[in-house]
Amino acid sequence: MKKTLVTCLAFGLLVLGVAGMRQASTPVLWTANGHYYDAVAFPSGITWDDARTYAETLTYNGFNGHLATITSAEENAFIFNTFKDSAYNIFFLGGFQPKGSAEPDGGWQWITGETWSYTNWSPGEPNNTYSGGGIFAPPGTVSEEVLELYGGIGVWNDVPLLSGWGALLVEYDEYETIPDPFPPPGPVLWTANGHYYEAKAFPSGITWDAAKTYAETLTHEGLKGHLATISSAEENAFIVDNFGASTANGYFLGGFQPNGSLEPGGNWQWITGEAWSYTNWHYTAPNDEYSGGAIIHPPGTWGPEEVLHLWANNGTWNDVPHNSGWGGLIIEYDEYETIPVTWPEPEPALWTENGHYYDVKPFPEGITWDDAKAYAETLSYNGWTGHLATITSMEENAFIVDTFGASAVNRYFLGGFQPEGSSEPDGNWQWITGEIWSYINWKPGEPNNTYSGGAIFAPPGTVSEEVLHFYGGLGQWNDVPRLSGWGGLVVEYEPQQAYSFYGFEQPVENQPTVNYAKAGSVIPVKWMITDANGTPISDTSSFESLTSYSIACDTFAGEPGDELEEYSAGESGLQYLGDGHWQFNWKTAKGFVGKCRIMVLKLADGSEHKAYFSFK
Repeated sequence: MKKTLVTCLAFGLLVLGVAGMRQASTPVLWTANGHYYDAVAFPSGITWDDARTYAETLTYNGFNGHLATITSAEENAFIFNTFKDSAYNIFFLGGFQPKGSAEPDGGWQWITGETWSYTNWSPGEPNNTYSGGGIFAPPGTVSEEVLELYGGIGVWNDVPLLSGWGALLVEYDEYETIPDPFPPPGPVLWTANGHYYEAKAFPSGITWDAAKTYAETLTHEGLKGHLATISSAEENAFIVDNFGASTANGYFLGGFQPNGSLEPGGNWQWITGEAWSYTNWHYTAPNDEYSGGAIIHPPGTWGPEEVLHLWANNGTWNDVPHNSGWGGLIIEYDEYETIPVTWPEPEPALWTENGHYYDVKPFPEGITWDDAKAYAETLSYNGWTGHLATITSMEENAFIVDTFGASAVNRYFLGGFQPEGSSEPDGNWQWITGEIWSYINWKPGEPNNTYSGGAIFAPPGTVSEEVLHFYGGLGQWNDVPRLSGWGGLVVEYEPQQAYSFYGFEQPVENQPTVNYAKAGSVIPVKWMITDANGTPISDTSSFESLTSYSIACDTFAGEPGDELEEYSAGESGLQYLGDGHWQFNWKTAKGFVGKCRIMVLKLADGSEHKAYFSFK
């Protein structure tokens, strides 16, 4: 029986984000034929079917759009010269092989019906052999039956219908296109129960929640769709026989555990309310232990596993996190109604050192720094407004990485930026809160102001790198273009500070510099504070305390150091020096010799400001 596999354009754009689409400005006229041409990028990837459908929704100057068709060397050269410098320059064209064509080079056609005569295949192509390179790979074992252009060199290649690439070329002219050459097969009837079944592929990944929502928008033969519910070995076998061999593995089903269920095996249910009786768990499942494998990893600590998917190649089941993304879903069309399913939102994490809360917000479809900043500032928790996290100490950096997991925050935006006109690559970095830029944790070789790829969607044109994100498994930092799209952001919630703190003044150096000082000496700790309007603060009640705590000296390994050049002859105590400047004489203990400490100045608004010391 036919294998049913459909890539879903309309819902895919809804779930994975129309923001991932980048269209060129004005289409370009080729005077030799009077047609217009445009390049449209889909940095998250698009299939040929979806590219064809999308191109045919476009119009320009009274002409309808379609995937470009190239019928001469001159047309190929025009397209090559016009679009060779595009950020995404592997483009779908309107060439295809109908089903049943002799491979690799039989039956090639243009979707407009124009004569297939001119070709410009890359050496060795077409070869009907997919060797990778797509933004997402096609499911299963495939043939190569559609056409793409290597825009950087102007030659052609055959690729699989369901592989995902980064762009398409649109041509606007008077031609009509033929009907869909690869119409999706309809749902399959299982005569044993009168229900229809269908597989929907989302090669870029879809979560269980989004899959459930999508399935329930569909109908067939007057029956409503929902995530499939399997109540017998025969039903399981029917699904595997029809959708197992040629579909992406890991398809969602309509099984779930309500909040508070006993893990791993407690209270599994079907979204239709049917009895949970038959099961076909993989021999290691359910285990409530996510070990990877998803297209989109769940944020945070990867758990719990409370929804069901099917290993379609062998028919066994597995429990996975509801916010992990897999390759598709199995839909069942029948008379059943479904129940709503909701999940508790994880609470932001409190760091007791500063009293602030932190959270991670994933955007699997990609988000720019500008949009991440705006989004974070719409959030609130505990009565405090959120913002992109600002990291002013190694302890704060470690707390975020340890709490949420290095893999969960990898490539997530932080609140660091360079104002326009800053000296590249490392000049004038700032925090959006105005806090002192002192502690840094750059990945080796960063910042370098050189975008080398890796984003979910690339920035347009030639760009500088002027914003900050986490990079790598150790919580290190990287500079990236602000219009590039990455997978999420780290949010920090804190009370509005009453004071603006301008950093420690000489002789104390700010983080990350380590101050080398004599144990038992009196250190004059100086600072300046104002209110939000810049008015100096002269009230002694602004000061709360100055303390220190011990830390292993190897924590400071690799950090710059500076000998403290000024000591005080006075006793411990607070002095106001005027114009918002303060001094506290810190009497250090002789027992500090050979040890390292972090000094903490705490102000009355709850803010804490730290400096590093190594005593001799």
